[in-house]
Amino acid sequence: MGLLTFAAAWFAVAVVQAQAVWYVDKNAPGPVRDGRSWVTAFVTLDSALHIAFEGDTIRVAQGRYTPDASGLAHPREATFNLPPAVVVEGGYAGAGSPEPDLRDPTLHKTTLSGDLNNDDDSDGDNSDNCYHVVTALIGIDGPTLDGFSITGGNADDTGFPTGNGVGGGLYTSGPITVTDCEIFGNAANQGGGMFNLEGSPVLIRCVFRGNRALHGAGLMLYGYEHRQYRGKRTGGGPRHGTPRLTDCLFTQNHAADTAGAIWASGALEDPTLVNCVLTLNSAANDAGAVYASGGFHVFENCLLTRNTAGRNGGMMWTDGIVSITHSTIADNQASLGGGVFAPGAGPSLANCALWGNRDDSGVGESAQIASRFPPLASHCCVQGWTGTWGGQHNFWTDPSFVPGPIGDYYLSHLATGQAIDSPCIDAGNTTVELAGMQTLSTRRDEAPDVGTVDVGHHYPATATGFVQSDSDRDTDVDLADAAQFQRCFSGVLQGVPPWCRIFDTALDGDVDLDDLYPFTNAMTGP
Repeated sequence: MGLLTFAAAWFAVAVVQAQAVWYVDKNAPGPVRDGRSWVTAFVTLDSALHIAFEGDTIRVAQGRYTPDASGLAHPREATFNLPPAVVVEGGYAGAGSPEPDLRDPTLHKTTLSGDLNNDDDSDGDNSDNCYHVVTALIGIDGPTLDGFSITGGNADDTGFPTGNGVGGGLYTSGPITVTDCEIFGNAANQGGGMFNLEGSPVLIRCVFRGNRALHGAGLMLYGYEHRQYRGKRTGGGPRHGTPRLTDCLFTQNHAADTAGAIWASGALEDPTLVNCVLTLNSAANDAGAVYASGGFHVFENCLLTRNTAGRNGGMMWTDGIVSITHSTIADNQASLGGGVFAPGAGPSLANCALWGNRDDSGVGESAQIASRFPPLASHCCVQGWTGTWGGQHNFWTDPSFVPGPIGDYYLSHLATGQAIDSPCIDAGNTTVELAGMQTLSTRRDEAPDVGTVDVGHHYPATATGFVQSDSDRDTDVDLADAAQFQRCFSGVLQGVPPWCRIFDTALDGDVDLDDLYPFTNAMTGP
């Protein structure tokens, strides 16, 4: 065989290798298990990860998978190690289905679990769980993880920014892409749901729910100057991290110290969040949702609500450079700076609504943002506005939030049956087209915003329809809604906050006996 012929043959083999598809199904019938079809699929994900080559795709059928701990002196160090440039997809129907290639991560849930003994639900003890469910420590050509539920990691050992104290769900560095994943019920000292070191992860349509950590319960993004770390010259230049999160949800994550949802720190971390929702996260001390230190932090069209901090910054604590546009910051709470606490300069804001944020001083301007130097704001609706911040076309008029198909912060609009037009409608500083928000809406009927952009967060259209009294948005008025109705009816929640207005059937500004009969009828009716 001539040299050119050999080279061509080698290249052909390499191309075949780069395009291989491997199959994983814990219920594959076998007896052959070579991973080349659903019938002969590997029964463990580790088997596919060990053989996959750059450019390969691994398809994983529905079911629960744990990393292989056999042969390890310390079983908790078992983890799913992702190779570079490999695509790993969950949510397939698998061998037991008439259509095994049918893929729906919601219908065919594929779970990667760190609960090696499958006993977390029975005894609540996660001390024997894996430190990291998924690991991807890759400098370039990062992997893609798509369509998984990731749970049960517990990085409670030592080590920061590397080691077994970070990243209970995912421990990563470099450029990883995570799409359509739910990351829930993980724990760590730092970065309960996910920890990324000096990288540019891309997260799309991911849910971080119910994770726990000392710092950064949902996600920790950490970067440092590579030349000088802990007094040692390590060589090389700094690796500049530009994480990007799109259409992600962070909810019910809790930090025992700081950053209930996201910790982003280091001069080399410049995260961007687009169309994200951060709600009902909490921290015992600072930053109920976001700790933004150093770097440049961008929030575009985000809904940042109902987060709490025991000390400073109900939604955010920041000493970095922060830009927030087309976003709603509402009903967050802390001792100081219910919305944002900035010990230096405040954030730059445009077309934002800041309302109902509360601290020990009440709900005035300083409760919305408490900063040493005034924020730079324009075309914003700010509760308690005094004019001391400066800026142009800012105002203080109730934005009249109303419940809609998927949330509580739509804008009241006469054309959709509300009593008034919200002052936030058509109050922005640019057109919808220039803002890139043509398909989004601020109104209950989900009609796209048009003309001059509305102030505040814009929701995506869902075509689900609005159901009065359905507080959990599951399209059914049931006992879960009854519990929330009782809280709103009993006055435990002061006033009528946005999340109670879904029960105000009488549209008289409160939840009372006039609303009880319609609610009961909705529960018992067809």
